[in-house]
Amino acid sequence: MAQRILVVDDERIMAKAMTWELKGFDVTIVTTLSEAMLALCREQFDAIICDWDLGREETGEKVLQVAAKLNKNARRFIVSGLVPDALGPLLVSGVAHRYIAKPWNPHDVRDAVREELHAA
Repeated sequence: MAQRILVVDDERIMAKAMTWELKGFDVTIVTTLSEAMLALCREQFDAIICDWDLGREETGEKVLQVAAKLNKNARRFIVSGLVPDALGPLLVSGVAHRYIAKPWNPHDVRDAVREELHAA
């Protein structure tokens, strides 16, 4: 069975690109904070990849904090075009396991996910 990954990004084109990068995985895409919360409450994922800026002053920090509680064994990634001030504490605390810079190079996402899932 393919490993399950939740991708959270308010830009649908970026989420689709992420799906292309993650061929071979069972990928679920959501585009809002509320959809992400619903998915996390209903399902278990092996990895959660979340954009930092979800629009309307919402951030991926909340998604990953909830994921850390509901999907404790999932590997959690922040994706962003800039390095948010809160990134360091999220990584140190284990709420996020890795930062992926936007724009990413081909296969960066796939390679990072594979590394983290094998390390878990």
